[in-house]
Amino acid sequence: MIWCHTFEDRLRAWHDLRQQISRTELDAALLMTNDWWWQAPMVTRSIDLDVDLWPGPWELLAEAAFSDVARALAMSYTVLMAHRSDIQELDIIAVAGDNLVRVNGGKYIVNWRPGSIVNNPSPESAVSRIICGPELQRLIG
Repeated sequence: MIWCHTFEDRLRAWHDLRQQISRTELDAALLMTNDWWWQAPMVTRSIDLDVDLWPGPWELLAEAAFSDVARALAMSYTVLMAHRSDIQELDIIAVAGDNLVRVNGGKYIVNWRPGSIVNNPSPESAVSRIICGPELQRLIG
């Protein structure tokens, strides 16, 4: 499992994942990303909820444990850094205490559970927080 290795090993594995998902059908790429990050060790809280304090991709990868918001951020970074032309929209949304990644207006939802992506947009009234793709892109640099 990659989380037992060094930062350099995780960095190499993450690079390989991004390369692989850049040339895979979108639904399969999102499922691969989801499953890869669900392997990461979980903690209750690993990053602050204030977006301005969120780490960049490499600082985040250096962590050895992730909260659900950190995992959503990591999934977002992974997909954004794969430079896929078929992703028009990507947001992190908070719905009923879960931090999910909404792709293309909710056509795909990741970070729900391992082994699956959801194809069911949440009604806007259920969303308590949205961090839009441009804000996430700014964190990448």
